[in-house]
Amino acid sequence: MRILDRYILTRFVYNFLSAFVILMFIFIFQSIWLYIDNLAGKGLDLFIIGKFIFYLLPNLTEKVLPLTVLLSSILTFGTFAEHYEFAAMKASGISLQRSMRTLIVLVSILGLITFYFADRIIPAAELKSYSLKKNIAKVKLNHIQQTEKSFRLTTNSMTLFNNSGNEVIFNQEKVLQFLNAFKLLNCESFKDEKEKIEFAIPLHELIVNNDTLRTYSIGNGKLIKDKEDNSTVKRMHATLNNGELMLIQDYVFNKVLITIDQLQ
Repeated sequence: MRILDRYILTRFVYNFLSAFVILMFIFIFQSIWLYIDNLAGKGLDLFIIGKFIFYLLPNLTEKVLPLTVLLSSILTFGTFAEHYEFAAMKASGISLQRSMRTLIVLVSILGLITFYFADRIIPAAELKSYSLKKNIAKVKLNHIQQTEKSFRLTTNSMTLFNNSGNEVIFNQEKVLQFLNAFKLLNCESFKDEKEKIEFAIPLHELIVNNDTLRTYSIGNGKLIKDKEDNSTVKRMHATLNNGELMLIQDYVFNKVLITIDQLQ
């Protein structure tokens, strides 16, 4: 490698690394801002947030590399032109194509690396990122009053998670009894169409596969239409899959609103 080629390559790599770091930080902050609603207020530790960012890096790298090559090329050759280094090259009989030959080889290698990245690494990272985002979105620790009665159950892989997102060992027979009770729930028959209520802080939250059940205590929300409650049966409000708020009798949930310890 000639001294000139080494000089051009050194200047390009320096600008390339500087531009890559700056652009990557910009894209990372933009991604965090995009998912801030899913990350804020969940009580997530730094390890989970770092893991989330780590899974985003391969996809961001594919987007950042073309911009980095463009920006570093402009900076490198713009500096050469500003300091009349191009004029010195031409005076020595070196054409523009000859001076760019080393960079063309380098950028071609980067293109092959990017192709491998997009074909092998990015799909795997996207799958991990999607799974992590889905789990983070279901964490609502700071918005539930009775966290010991709030958990998530996935029947496909038969896994039980507490409200902090940690996997818990369970008793299979007790879980099957819970699933049967959950399937028999029929809140619609207790719904009062004339009563409306603003959403309040949930008492419990149960997630079974794609079904989300939340309960609210009477008086924990602001009634839009005042109505005297003369019922002698203990009642509460509930929503299923973010549907309309329903008025239900408490004994309906006596086999469902259990603590996670009762499933172990």
